[in-house]
Amino acid sequence: MSEILASPYLILFARFCLGGVLLVAGVGKLIEHNPAAVIAEVNFLPLPLARVAARLLPYVEVGAGGLLVLGLLTPFAAVLAAAMFAVFSVVVGSKVLRGKRENCHCFGSFSADTLNWAAFGRNLLLLAFALLLIFSTVGYIALDYFVLGRKGSYPSVFNGIIILLMAALAVALIVFGGRVLGYIKQTLQAT
Repeated sequence: MSEILASPYLILFARFCLGGVLLVAGVGKLIEHNPAAVIAEVNFLPLPLARVAARLLPYVEVGAGGLLVLGLLTPFAAVLAAAMFAVFSVVVGSKVLRGKRENCHCFGSFSADTLNWAAFGRNLLLLAFALLLIFSTVGYIALDYFVLGRKGSYPSVFNGIIILLMAALAVALIVFGGRVLGYIKQTLQAT
């Protein structure tokens, strides 16, 4: 099992996927520029703190996501991501347990999903990716690799590009999967 978790392929996939999701989430919130919707997302905080969090959250998501995609300061960015997804998981899980079917607003203007167990599971998966990155070694195709001067044998850049494409597909499924499934369900019900 530890061999699988130490795989540079898995570490690269986790880094690209987690970074991509954070970038899309932050950019979606910035494009929409609807702090009230983000305040609703962080409504577990007192209102003054929720307002500050609503303004900062998209920038933190874009910053952490960008660092992860570039592989720069990866452990720091992974700790930020782990903290965010731990909080998101608790909030989503508690709301779903109480039967609240609010809009998720996880990806700003890119999403129209409601909170459900799938959103909770998605958050747990992304939290697991963040924890993997916190405790992993410097990956390949990462600026950390060059900055820290680590040497070693790593897979080829071609394999890295394949992983990047797989991660991009995974990010698209994570972000737009709920919308596509909703459309399919609506279409099937109409027939």
